[in-house]
Amino acid sequence: MSNNTFSDLENIDNQDKVMSLGSFFTFFKRNLPLITILTSAATIVSIVYSLIATEVYESSAIMTHNTATDQTKAISSVADLVTGTASGQSSEEKIAVTRILSKDYFKRIYDNDYLLTCLLDSCDASNFSEKAAKGKLPTSRPNFIVAYRKFRASFKVFPNYETLIFSFKHKNPSVSFQYLNWLIDDSNNFVRDIEIQKSQNAIDFFTEKLQETRNIEVQKILGSLIQEDFSKLSLSRKSKYYAFEILDNAIFPSERIFPKRSLIVSSTIIITFVASIFILVLLDYLGFFTQRIQLINARLLELIR
Repeated sequence: MSNNTFSDLENIDNQDKVMSLGSFFTFFKRNLPLITILTSAATIVSIVYSLIATEVYESSAIMTHNTATDQTKAISSVADLVTGTASGQSSEEKIAVTRILSKDYFKRIYDNDYLLTCLLDSCDASNFSEKAAKGKLPTSRPNFIVAYRKFRASFKVFPNYETLIFSFKHKNPSVSFQYLNWLIDDSNNFVRDIEIQKSQNAIDFFTEKLQETRNIEVQKILGSLIQEDFSKLSLSRKSKYYAFEILDNAIFPSERIFPKRSLIVSSTIIITFVASIFILVLLDYLGFFTQRIQLINARLLELIR
């Protein structure tokens, strides 16, 4: 095959490409009225949605695992081995996070009228801690699992290598801020109370065994274990931030995190514009509704003129 033949084929391919591109622009121009209407309608819907959507505010604080948990863990692991409560490979930090996200912890909120109301709807956040302490059992409550899912959607804990981020979302910025601060204090109390109860149970157990045995060596071992648990008990009771210590306090959320109106509207415009072109090209290629689409475009042009 001669060089002229190759050149002719290349020119034909280039012409086909130009024609294809030209056909596309002709198609786009012909369907521009319908594309514009579809994009405009979707944009109006996105604007309305962004205006009526419930606003969400988020408060967050940077935490670290308090040294008190490490100290009580380092005091003695012998007692845990004797009583069969050793945590194995699970770290105290992971256990503490799991506890405050558990259903057992959520019962403290579910059984408190004020806390449950603030979680599910809105409330007066002034003197939050005092009102939470006086909260009574609500007479009517939603399903426990439904409320718990709301709690897990609102309260998030993001673990990092050495730090944690506590986050709470709510439609009321004041509730978001106050609720998070209450959760930080209460979650520490919850974990601390569990450890205090474990130490107290161990002390009671070893004291009972100490009274039953007459062996001097066994008495020394039991006495040492009791002393260690007393030390753990004392450290637990005097630690305000037993499990989680604040590194960076939460600040009042002055700006909402949702809805981001400009992002919603701009994304809708781009997505609808591209999707409209793609669907119209596909319908034209398949030969579906071709005449009807042409008729719609013609009527839209008449209205514009």
